[in-house]
Amino acid sequence: MRNVREVLRLSLGEGLTVRKIAQSLGMSRPTVHRYMVRAASAGLTWPLPETMDDAKLAAALFKRPESSPELLVLARTAVL
Repeated sequence: MRNVREVLRLSLGEGLTVRKIAQSLGMSRPTVHRYMVRAASAGLTWPLPETMDDAKLAAALFKRPESSPELLVLARTAVL
């Protein structure tokens, strides 16, 4: 989670570009971009709330999509 926090700090706090963040942290640009998109989708801002520990940050950024009965039916019929 340290890299995610750094990406958020550099993008939201410092206003750096995806390219500069990727170079600074030794990460790929697509990974940095994905973190930024997930953070925006989760409505995260910088600085993060003091109560946001790594588990809460991971839950906000990487929550699994809700499965619906319709998707389950489609998945089962596609296998048959």
